Amino acid sequence: MTKSEARIRSPRSATPITNKLRYILLLLPFWLVLSTHANAETTGPKCRSATAKSAILLRVSGFKIRSGIINIWIYDGNPADFLVRDKRILRLKFPVPAAGPMLACIPVPAPGRYAIAAHHDVDSNRKRDWNDGLGFSGNPRLSLLRLKPSYAQTSFAVGENTTLADLTLLYRYGLSIRSSASRSR
Repeated sequence: MTKSEARIRSPRSATPITNKLRYILLLLPFWLVLSTHANAETTGPKCRSATAKSAILLRVSGFKIRSGIINIWIYDGNPADFLVRDKRILRLKFPVPAAGPMLACIPVPAPGRYAIAAHHDVDSNRKRDWNDGLGFSGNPRLSLLRLKPSYAQTSFAVGENTTLADLTLLYRYGLSIRSSASRSR
């Protein structure tokens, strides 16, 4: 498996190949990236696959710069696995939309608690630079001394339907970290 492919970990024990194939077949046709506002069709039954009962409609907003890529990482219900590189259950990459928020429909394996982390790689160099943005589900406050929020601050429940998750990107401004909308404050 190459680095550019999605890395998927199953919450249940099974062979890695079987789990990867199952999730790839499950998710591949249903990853949607929309640069328009959510409508009833997006939040309804079209935002999940025939085999997955649960889905997350992720809305990422607050882009400072409209270039680069956005990396999304999904973590399951184990707080010890949160922000651990090899413990994420799903990794996705999307281009930054030209305008508006980025919407992505992400089917998840089962109802439960999930947390989302995002990295806006402004120059697409695959490194975390000073100008890059970051964000988490739940939109916790961050500072230069506390860049990693807790699982409790970022996790949310996903039921058997589509769950909307808002994520606002944060950027460094001098010695503070805030959204691009609050820059004038």
